[in-house]
Amino acid sequence: MLAEEFYITEVYVNNGMNGGYWQTVYHYDDILILKFNSSGQLDWGRSIFKRATAPSYNAFVKDDELHVLLNSGKNLLEKKDGRTKVSKGWFESTSLYDIVYDKFGEVTYSKIQDNKGKTFYLPYFGTFEEGKFIMMSSGRKKRQFMILQ
Repeated sequence: MLAEEFYITEVYVNNGMNGGYWQTVYHYDDILILKFNSSGQLDWGRSIFKRATAPSYNAFVKDDELHVLLNSGKNLLEKKDGRTKVSKGWFESTSLYDIVYDKFGEVTYSKIQDNKGKTFYLPYFGTFEEGKFIMMSSGRKKRQFMILQ
């Protein structure tokens, strides 16, 4: 089971002498991952510590492993509580990751690409079909597709 923390805030943006306006901010934050056994007991739980203002990940199961694809900061940080922080810093460029959980909850992190100067792919809009994950790029003038097998 996967669950993402989602909430909405309203922020007042001050334009100086012209006054200001209220802006709606959408938050797509931490991901909670739980695995239950056939009798409904919790086998293990994990979480991904992230911050985003747009839908940012996609997940699928392949060969009894859970894959979570997301764009995040290039520098993954291990937190004191065992979670890995994947959120991006202010001036940090991003990378596309495949975070894989095996049936025992062990995790591996695979960087697919650094996004700086390369095409930025959108896992959220991708799909997993017949053993392949397909996603498109964010380019407005030229769309590209990535196929992961």
